[in-house]
This record gives sequence, structure tokens and C-alpha cells, in this order.
Amino acid sequence: MEQFILRGVLLFFLAAAILADDGQVTFVSELASKPAQKLSKYGWYGNVRLQRFHIPEETAVARWVFTVTKHNNFNCGQYNVSIYLRWGAPPVINPVGTVFPIATLWSPPYSLSVPVTSQTHLPEDDGRIQQKGFPSCSYFFQPQLSIRKLNWPFCLLRLYVPEFTSSVSLWLTNCSSEEQSDSCSVVLRLGSRTLQEEPLLVSCSGTQCSATLPNPPWDTWLQVVVETNHSNRTVTFSIVSHYTGLLNPLFITTYVRVNTSEPKAVLRLPYPQSATWYLTLQLTCNGTNCGNASVVSVVPEVFVSACIEDCGTYGECRLIRSFTYLYASCSCKAGWSGWGCTDGSKALSYSRQLTAALMLTISNLFFIPAIVVAVRRWYITEASVYLFTMFFSTFYHACDQPGVAVMCIMDYDALQYCDFLGSVCSIWVTILCMARSVFAWSFAVGLIDAVGPQGLWNMLGPVLCALLILVAAWVYRGVKRHHCYPSSWRRWVFFLLPGALCALIAVSVFVFAQTEDNYYYTHSLWHILVAGCVVFLLPPKEKHREQSGWTQGFSWAWSWRPRVCGYTLCESGKDELYTVT
Repeated sequence: MEQFILRGVLLFFLAAAILADDGQVTFVSELASKPAQKLSKYGWYGNVRLQRFHIPEETAVARWVFTVTKHNNFNCGQYNVSIYLRWGAPPVINPVGTVFPIATLWSPPYSLSVPVTSQTHLPEDDGRIQQKGFPSCSYFFQPQLSIRKLNWPFCLLRLYVPEFTSSVSLWLTNCSSEEQSDSCSVVLRLGSRTLQEEPLLVSCSGTQCSATLPNPPWDTWLQVVVETNHSNRTVTFSIVSHYTGLLNPLFITTYVRVNTSEPKAVLRLPYPQSATWYLTLQLTCNGTNCGNASVVSVVPEVFVSACIEDCGTYGECRLIRSFTYLYASCSCKAGWSGWGCTDGSKALSYSRQLTAALMLTISNLFFIPAIVVAVRRWYITEASVYLFTMFFSTFYHACDQPGVAVMCIMDYDALQYCDFLGSVCSIWVTILCMARSVFAWSFAVGLIDAVGPQGLWNMLGPVLCALLILVAAWVYRGVKRHHCYPSSWRRWVFFLLPGALCALIAVSVFVFAQTEDNYYYTHSLWHILVAGCVVFLLPPKEKHREQSGWTQGFSWAWSWRPRVCGYTLCESGKDELYTVT
């Protein structure tokens, strides 16, 4: 296990403090830690791991320690850690440079990036489909926050900004030092609450100076810091603050225009901060003959929605839970991307969507030769299973398409489960037919029904059990007959080896070659190879079949003999006895 720690992320809300009577400053330390979360490659906002921290007022220093742990021993490559910080709401990020919807107001959050072997959200997803059950590179992210608060309340130098304040001005006067009473060299800082805004900094060299902060945040406290460039020197000064009320109607942060040609304007705010938002209306007349322009009807409306425009046609609004924090984001499909799934730079065309749907559905028709072969050899149950698989796989992939070329005949989850069940059952019955096993049918169906449609080992588990039955049956027959089973070399060369090769290629394509970009033709190839395996691997009709199981010791006459891979349908008969004298 390797650990990589990113240290030194310090937010100094105060850089100086007034000493107490005894010359000592007392701090109270607090530590907050969050559980580790597994990181994912970035494909949409649901891959981001969101952590929420509360920083109380009167905090002097806040310090984060980010720990990233790799839970693998093999080489997983080199990645970058990207950490985003935002005050008041979740960060609105755009790490892959997608286009935001029109009229969307957002600002980049405070971000950090340090090269180590993992990141808060891993790099952009490369589209590779990772099969569950195989070992993969796993990274875990755990943040810790330590804060230091001053233990006495009257030592802070700060200003309160009331509502409707357009600017805050500070005057530093009567500044003098021990060596020079007529001048002093100090730095005046007027801080800001948000991480992405730098504090106002003014260097003073005379006996007085001033600083003005336009558009300050309302209803909050701003920290004021006065620092000297010389150590071990006492500086005395006076500070006077002045507030300017909001009298100018054009005091704006975001401008939206509405006129007669465009009577409606929309402004979208993703993940808005929990605060008081203000709307200012300004009437302007650009012509000489404006008529009765003093009477204008404007209807402002505010809507709160989980996602922007419900993510449009090519997106799905999904709720995401991070511990006790619930939020929503758009999950895009068919190559669309962006915050509202409006970026179509990599979108799939309708012709490509239709091609993908046709390839994934029509490729299932390659099961028809397998069904015909099974029926001609009297494997009725096997033919029924192949027909079941072909039907549900066809309509599952018709319903599973990401774009508009979609057709669902029933619930998606039901189609998905039937497709998985049919796939595993087809492999089961084919291997059991090759083993010519009378047993295992009852527990096979129960075992397949118990597993779920997710995970590679849910499929490999039953298949491996069937292979064990096949090997045991062939070894038993080989030992009993004192020669290799099957005994015909033509059976090995023209049927078993090509079938095993098709199976090996199919598994390799399914596990290692599938990505989101090539899924529609690699998975179609998987359908064709699996259907071809069945044609090669189904055993021929058995000319002389020994009785086994509970049928031993009975002499029955067999006429019509449909085969069900180990079961033989029988009918009653009687023997006529004649005496010759």
C-alpha cells in the first residue's frame, strides 16, 4: 500500500493579531476528518467525490491535508490530483473543457493540481469497459481539516459590510514608527471571503494611505491586516472606514438585456450559493420617440430545478448522494457532454446510432443456425434456450441504445436480466450436452437463477462448474473405454478445436477489447462468435446410449427418441412371447 500526501494548503484568514497583556496569543485547535472514498475516472459530475467542511468564524488558520492511497501492487500509471474548493456550494468544474448551456453563469473554483499517482477525480474516462471481477487500479482519497481559532474575541481587526454597500474605503492615518515619526512603511490588506478573489493589497510609505474595495460581499465581515516590512519595530496608526451606499442603479455583477425584439431572457446558475440574491431593473430608451416608456411590465420568475432543462434529449438527471449531502447532475449519452448535455461536438449522428442498434440486434440472428442444428439433433431443450437467448438479447440491445434509436418492449431491468440469464443458460446447456450428463440439470437452473446480471464472476462461476462436469464426464468415459474421448480425430480437428478457438476469441474480445466507442461492433462480434461456438460444439446424435441413473435394470423398448441432453423421452411397450414346439 502506497500513500501520497499533499500538504501545505493553508488559508490564512488572519496574518496578524494583537498580543494580549502578557504578550501571548492563545489558539484553540480543532480537527475534522472524513472517511476515505474511492476515486473514479472523470466522465461526468457523478464521478467526483464531494466532501463538505464547516469553517467556523474567528478562524485564524485553516489547513487541509489530502491523502491519496493506492490499493494495488502493480503499476497503474501516473496521474494528476485535481482538488477544487468553493465556499457556500459545491464547485462547478469543467476539467475536460466542455461547452456550458447558453446564459449559464459560473466562475471557476479555487483549484489545486499536484502530480502524484492518483487524483480526487481521475483523468477523463478513456471509455474502456472494465469488467467486474478483474483486478483494477483502485485509489482512495481522504481529506482532513485542522483549524486554529483565537481564544479571545477582542483581538481581531475586521469590518462589517452591511447590505446595499457599493464600496468600502479605509484610511490609515497618523502612521509613525519608533525610528521615523513622520513616515512608516506598512502593507494594508483588506481581505475577501471567497477563495477565488484575492484580498486588496496597498503598500503605504507616508503617514497616511487609503484603500477602496468595490462591490464588497454584503452582510459579512472582512478581515483587515496591517503588516510592517521591518521586524522588531513598533508602528502606531489609526484606521477609519467609510461605506458608500448603493445609489447607482447600474451597480451590476451580471448583465441581462430584455427588449421588444427579445422579450424573454434566462440566466442559469448551477449550484448557487446559499445567500441572498438581488435583482436590479433598469429601464432605458434608445430612441427619441419612446412613447409612454415609463410604464413597462416586467415579470421576474425564479425556478429551482435539479438539473438544467432536465438535461435535454440526450441526458438524464440523476440524484447523487455523498454521505448526507444530496445533489443532482446530468449524465449524458450518445456522445453528448457538458453541464446540461448541450455540447454536441462529439455527438453520435442518427445514422451511427441506427447502425449501432441494427448491428447489436441483427447479430443475434446468428443463433438461428445453432437452433436449427439443435433441433435436427433432437436437442429440444437446448434449441429452446438458444431461442430464448436470441429473443431477449435482441430486444435488450434495442432498448439499451444511448440515443434516440431505441425500442423497449418491456422494463429495461427485466430485459437486462433475461439477456444475462439466457447467455449463461446457453453456455450451461451446451457444455452439459457435450458431457452428455443426466444429472446437474436441477441444480444448474437453481444456480443460474441465484446469480445476478452484474460482474464477470457471476458468469464465470456457473461456467467453470459446467466445465468441471464436462472434464469429469470425459475422463470417466476415457478411462472406462481405454481410449481418448471423443475418440474420433475428425471430431477434434473439425469441431472441438474450432469451437474452442471461437470461444477463446469471444472471451478475449468481451474482456479486453470492448470500449464505449467500439462497443457496437465488438459486442456484435461477441454475439457471432458465441453462436458459432454452439454450432461447432454441440455433439452429434448418440447412436448407442447406455442407460444410467434410475433407468438401469429396466428393459424398455425405444421407438421415437427425441434427445434432451441426457434425458430420453420414452414410451410404453410390450414384448410378444411365442412358443415353438
